[in-house]
Amino acid sequence: MAQTQTVRQNSMPRKFVEVSNLNVAVPQAGLTLIASMQIEGCERAAFEIIVAGQALDAFEVHAKCSSTGNDIVLANAALDFTSPSKSIFDTSGDLTSQAVGTGWVIVNTHCFYEVSLYASSGNVAGSTVSVHASAN
Repeated sequence: MAQTQTVRQNSMPRKFVEVSNLNVAVPQAGLTLIASMQIEGCERAAFEIIVAGQALDAFEVHAKCSSTGNDIVLANAALDFTSPSKSIFDTSGDLTSQAVGTGWVIVNTHCFYEVSLYASSGNVAGSTVSVHASAN
């Protein structure tokens, strides 16, 4: 994973973070980390998910409360994305079955240290996923 993260301003009142992770190979078996963003001090994070090759059959949004904390699953079911509430602010639709093309999710992050995205492919041939994200 050749992920890049840039912090443009790390002072109050606003911090701005950008992440790009391009062409991540996502196999059918298990979940693959497709992006992770340290968002401490940010209120919201927006993730653009670009799927190529094959559609996804699973998509999860995880968060950590601290750098040493465990992953907390914020969203992993279709309803979490089609009727978002609380931690998931808005989405393009059901990301658990995202077809080839572009989807997005906006996460309320003001209480978290880190947000991570995981996915798996719906086909043995696998998928290729690119993620672009920003938070402030």
